[in-house]
This record gives sequence, structure tokens and C-alpha cells, in this order.
Amino acid sequence: MSSGIHEYFKRKSADWNIRDFLEECNEARFQTKIDKYLKSLDTIVAHEQGKRKVKAEFLLQRYRAPPNSKVIPPDFAEARKWNNESRKIHIYQQTITKFNGNGNINTSAINGGTFITGLANKTILKGNNQEKDVHEESDDFDNFFKSPAEKISDERNGTNIEESEIAHELQDDDDSDLDTPDLEESVDYEGMKATDNKKLKENKNGPFRLNEEHRQIIEQTFNSMKKEMMWKLSTGRYVEEELFELGKKLEFEHAIHSFIIDVDDVITRQHFNKAELDEIDDAPGPQVPELSDEIVEFLNKFINKTSLNDIRKIIKEMMFDDNYNHEKDHDKDYILYALYSLVREIQSESLRDLNLEAWFNCHVWNAIFDQAFGDLKAISVVRGESSSLASSSRKNSKRQSGERRKIGRKGDWILRSISNGIKDEFGAGEAGKSWIDKNGTKVLEEKGLKLPKTLKDMLVKLMDKVDWDVEMCSKIQTVGMVHAGMMIMTVYMDNPKGYICRVRHDEPMEVSDNEENFSSILEILASVLNMKAAVRETMKVVHVKKQMKSFKKAGFRKRPLNENQNRLFSCLPTPKKAKIYVEANAEKSYSSSPCPGSL
Repeated sequence: MSSGIHEYFKRKSADWNIRDFLEECNEARFQTKIDKYLKSLDTIVAHEQGKRKVKAEFLLQRYRAPPNSKVIPPDFAEARKWNNESRKIHIYQQTITKFNGNGNINTSAINGGTFITGLANKTILKGNNQEKDVHEESDDFDNFFKSPAEKISDERNGTNIEESEIAHELQDDDDSDLDTPDLEESVDYEGMKATDNKKLKENKNGPFRLNEEHRQIIEQTFNSMKKEMMWKLSTGRYVEEELFELGKKLEFEHAIHSFIIDVDDVITRQHFNKAELDEIDDAPGPQVPELSDEIVEFLNKFINKTSLNDIRKIIKEMMFDDNYNHEKDHDKDYILYALYSLVREIQSESLRDLNLEAWFNCHVWNAIFDQAFGDLKAISVVRGESSSLASSSRKNSKRQSGERRKIGRKGDWILRSISNGIKDEFGAGEAGKSWIDKNGTKVLEEKGLKLPKTLKDMLVKLMDKVDWDVEMCSKIQTVGMVHAGMMIMTVYMDNPKGYICRVRHDEPMEVSDNEENFSSILEILASVLNMKAAVRETMKVVHVKKQMKSFKKAGFRKRPLNENQNRLFSCLPTPKKAKIYVEANAEKSYSSSPCPGSL
């Protein structure tokens, strides 16, 4: 049995249930029991097949709620009920004082034991010359063994502990579905005092407030911009100035603080008028070749086909034989592969199940997205929460010797060049297991802030590689994608004018889970091919070899940057989470337990 699976799951899958697991698991802490339970089920789902996998998926669905769900899953509630019924407090080397029936006091020392909350007898725990009536003050015992964060939460939310615990864990599970800023960027190691409960809660789960240091960085960045190089609209307003003034009014981080503009963003649309928004959106960007008539005609053969058997027949007729030419026929072969994969998934009805994010990546998005780039030999679709090298370069731009290197922002996939030297990055994507709508919390976070900042890091690094040549920079763009469940949204970023990075995205598109709407996949395949064309054009610009004008100074110090060159500024560092510090008692009311293995 895998090391990640608890011994409990050796039995028949029909006998698995969360209450029995909690009873048999030897871990002392309730949360540790739950962690082992979920880890075991996740491991079974990932590495096993058959009845065990089906039962594991079923139990996970009974414990984990869908994103933004208001309903508490049954096994989640059952686990909390079990914890409340059997809550125990382990006491090590304590002095226990009890009243006997005659009113006398008996005192004895124990090396270890278990104190059950809610006893009818009056029991006094004695430590540090303090005594408490447990029957009358059982809540104090609960608070004593809680973490500082739990104490703060209880003081704020009242006495309904069970409901607050459930809501808190549901929120944590929901947030973990998509990646968060990496540890080095998101944790403030200087710490904060736990004095403002409201601020601590907001800083724990985000969004993160801008502090004075970040506002100074924004102001310094803006003051470094030359007005003659800014983007001036026909109305006379400068885009950089407008974003700077607008950003000063915002309490939390927004893409405009990194001088990234999205004309579909609510805050942006409220600030600029329609004519200005149209001018920003219509500004010329990098040119991308249209799909060839041959590919369009190839896709048209599947339009309005609503029978999977008919689609299978067309696929079989158009399959390539020994005359397949990889460079010429790859895109057609990719289309056939993606369509055939989708036909099989629809017929098995697996698309309608409550699948996990990894399942969608493997069964759906690998065929629709990853396989499209098979003819770009210098590019690899790197999946598995890979961190961006461009983002890491930005974070470590001021790193000094002896400082720990910071990792880049993580993405669900990254388009990266294959090289043993400097690796270029051309795009990134974020994935989720379910889709609410285009205004869902996670979608707004991904396409509104996290993904644009990552794409700008990549864009800046690519432009730096071509020495900020104006003509070459105008042809460079980075691409992105947000997909969750069966929905997909494409994202593009470029630098049309001035110091502004513009992000544009298409309307969400859906992969059909039925044969009646099968042809909806055709638009998605076309959009992926268009995205690949954009990447190919950017690669041509970045990898072109400039002719060396003189060999006499080759290898010496790089020439200084031309002052007339327009150079983009880096993204704003992500505001840090508050690390909660609570002052500890100088005198402990209980003796320290020995470290494992020290006896």
C-alpha cells in the first residue's frame, strides 16, 4: 500500500466511512486525523482504479463542498459532530485535585492521562498556583488548548464554535483550489501584533491591503516615467496619469497599480468614458496571421454535427496514413485528436461527473490545449504548479549575496522554451475544478490580477531580451488562459503605447458534454490555434539574431540603455500577509512535553 494511504483503507471500500476512520486513527489531534483521511482518499483517486477509486471520490464529495456553496457537506458536519462528542484534552505531568463525596480534597500527580470535557463531577486543574472549576468553566479549558488564531476568532464571533469552524474550513478548502502567491512574497516575516481582529482576518485570506511601502513604490515608478513617452489619448488625458490617480484611491492591490489596463474591468470602465475605452481597446497591437483557409475548411466539416457516430465516421475518413507530414499536417491531426478524445469522453458520460481539477487537465485540457503545441519543438507546456522564471527574476532583481532566493509566481501551466541556457516564457494559465460564472471570485482574481502580473513579468523579460528595440517590442505579446471545469477564457497582453500593458480577453467558451452541442468545441480549437500563432510570431521576434556591427568590443560591458528607449517598469510586489504573533505567558500552567525520540 502506498505510503500516502492510511492503514484503515486496507479493508473493503464498502466499509469505509469517516466516523470509523476517526475512531481508529491513532493521531491525537483532530485536524491531523482529517488531513490523513483526505490525503489517503486523494492518493487513492490519483493512483488506483475500480471500486476503491469510485468510493474515494464519493467520500471526498461528501466532505468537500463545491466553491461558494452555502451547504455544509454531510461528512464535514459528521466529523465535527464526532469531534465535539469525543473531544479530549491530554494532560502531561499535571497535578489533579478532586473533591470526594465527603467534601475532602484528594490530590495526586499523574504522568499522563486524558481529561474528558463535560464531566458531571467538579474537577479542579491545578497548575502555576491557579485553580479552576472545570464544570463551571469548561469553556476556559477549550480556549486554553486552542491556537491563538482560534481564540481571536471565538472572541469575535461569539460562542457558536462549531459553525465558525465549519465556515472557516470551507473557505480554506475553496481558496486552495487555485494557487496563491508563493510563500516568500506573501508572508511578512517582520510580523504583526494580534490587536486588530478585522485586519488580521482580511490579511489572512486576502485581499491584501497596500501599505505605505507599496504606495511609495507606485509613486516612485510613476515619477520615473517621462511624460513625452506616456500614452496620450485623443481627449488629452494620459493613461499612466489616470491609472496612478485612480490607484491612489484603492485600498487593495489592483492590476492598475502595476500599470496594467483591462478595458473590461469594472473600476476601469467607471473611470474612462466610452470613447477612451474604445481608443485603448482598438490601439494597434502585434499582428497575428489568420487561420489558413485550409484549416477553416477542415473545421467546417464538423459544424452542426449532432451524432457522435457521424462524427466518428468523419474522423475516420480524414485520418492520416503513411503520407502524414508533421510540419504540414500537424494542426489537422491535432484537431482530429482533440475531437476524438472529446467523443470518447461524451460517450462515457464522465464529463458530467463531479471531477477534480487534475482530472480535467488530464482528460480534457491536455487534448484541447497541450497537444496543439506539438509542432513547436522549442516550446514545452509545463504543468504541475510550475513557478514562473520571469516572475522569479523580477522578485530577485535586488537580491544580494546571502539572501534567500525567492521563487516565482506559480501557475497551473507555463509555456516555456526548451533550453539548457536562458529559458524564455511566452504564456501561463490557471485552472480550477469548477466554474461559477465569469464574475466568480476565483475567475476575477486570476484574470484580473494574478495572471496579468505573471504575463507582464514574461513580457518585460522578452522585451529586455531584444534590448527594448521599439519595432521589435511592438511585435511581442504574451498569452494566457483561465479554464475551470468545462469553461475556458483566453487572455492576451501587449504594450500598445507608453508604459502601459494592455490585457484583453475573449468571452468564456464552453466544452460541451453532450452531442447536441458538440460543434461548440470547434471555436475553442480555433482560438487555441490562434494563440499558438501569436506565440510563434513572438518567438520569431525574440529569437532573431542581430548582426554584430563590430567584434572589437564583444564580451565587454554592455552598452548603457538609450535614454530615448521606452522601458516598461516591473510589477508591484504583492502585499504581504500578516503573520500573527501573540505574546506567550512567561509562566506556563503546564509542564513541557518531551520531544519525540528524546527519551
